[in-house]
Amino acid sequence: MSRIRATALEDLLAEAWTGPAWHGPALREVVHSLAPEQAIVRLRDASHSPWALILHAAYWKHRVRCRIANERGSRFARKPSNFPAPPREPDVTRWREDLAGLDTHAEALLALAATLRDRDLDRPAGRYTVEASLRGIALHDLYHAGQIRMLQRMIERKQL
Repeated sequence: MSRIRATALEDLLAEAWTGPAWHGPALREVVHSLAPEQAIVRLRDASHSPWALILHAAYWKHRVRCRIANERGSRFARKPSNFPAPPREPDVTRWREDLAGLDTHAEALLALAATLRDRDLDRPAGRYTVEASLRGIALHDLYHAGQIRMLQRMIERKQL
């Protein structure tokens, strides 16, 4: 059974999540380089803090995996789901828990992708195909990696 397309998508997911990527740091590298004190900062013109974006990324990894695995009753642990509220003050324990949660959701999605065959990629996963969903979540990771990295640099330069 062919895995040419599936392997390419699996590689794309892994590159966006852990790298190495030609464009710069992958999402995991970016989020694990943040301190909780940086992660809670919400810049004047930014809609969300880095921490909120990390929770958002975890949610969408969970949603995509559930759609592909057809797990309709699976719920995300935090509320509201899409953009759970991060703490208002730095909390090292919660920070580590939320990073571990993102890692867990990412690894679960990668593990599922490793089981897929090319014939699986054309089946529906919600409104999109499995292939479009996997490609979309990889692009989502890259988008937010860049966004979080830019916020981190602004925070480090005290451009608040």
